[in-house]
Amino acid sequence: MADFRLIQVSDPHLSRQKAYFQENWEVFVAAMRADPPDLIVVTGDLCFDAIEQPDDMAFAREQMDRLPVPWLAIPGNHDVGDQWPDLKFKQPVDAAKRRLWMDHFGPDWWVSDHAGWRLVGLNAMLFDSGLPEEAEQWAWLDTALEGRAGRDVLLFVHKPLYLDVPETTADSTLFYAAGTRRRLMDLAQRHAVRAIGSGHLHRRFVDAHHGVQLVWAPSSGFVMGGFPPRLPVGETEVGYVEYRLGDGVLSHHFIRPPAFALNDMSETMARLKSTVNLPPKPWLG
Repeated sequence: MADFRLIQVSDPHLSRQKAYFQENWEVFVAAMRADPPDLIVVTGDLCFDAIEQPDDMAFAREQMDRLPVPWLAIPGNHDVGDQWPDLKFKQPVDAAKRRLWMDHFGPDWWVSDHAGWRLVGLNAMLFDSGLPEEAEQWAWLDTALEGRAGRDVLLFVHKPLYLDVPETTADSTLFYAAGTRRRLMDLAQRHAVRAIGSGHLHRRFVDAHHGVQLVWAPSSGFVMGGFPPRLPVGETEVGYVEYRLGDGVLSHHFIRPPAFALNDMSETMARLKSTVNLPPKPWLG
């Protein structure tokens, strides 16, 4: 019986000075207070742009502390910089950005056991970074999966493993490199990883690869209609994911509260080539 209720929320893009999506966060907090889950997991991009506005990190922590239940979080590219190759902003992850995250949110990779399941969160921005912490995290992941003691595994990363072609070898900031993807999937096959939850693309979608469910959580903040261009999978919708976990049981469905604003940023993306180069909009709440 599935008796543990977990909420995955992703890409809220919170900011005190550029509070374009705070209204949706207010709706989310109210929903969590009205019907509290057992745990909330945030799969990255808590911040609007902590790379240029470090106060976004402090504000995001303040917002997380408003949630009524325990929570865990992993960083995204707007939090700690991007993984290699950083083809867009040339702001790759480094030790200083990672330290800012850990100062506010604690470990950037973690394990948490509930209802016969092992939940694993990774700082996937470290993949292909060449930083010493990349090898440290891989070694830790091997140990965490080896020691799962018969539990099934639900793994969380910020970005999806691929878009629509699992075998792609393209370099992209939208998903992980081929070598990283193969390594993750090999571990998934060996260690009963039943599902991998991600965010980043601001789309909702479910796929399966070699028996592993791949769940793309939509952003709680905004969508980018038509981005990535010509991608034939996924729905551009705001919302979050509810999982039900039990002994050997996993189910999930997408939730879009009626009060969530769609906040389509496609015109901004086309005009500014970014969603961060917006004028200030301070939060006055």
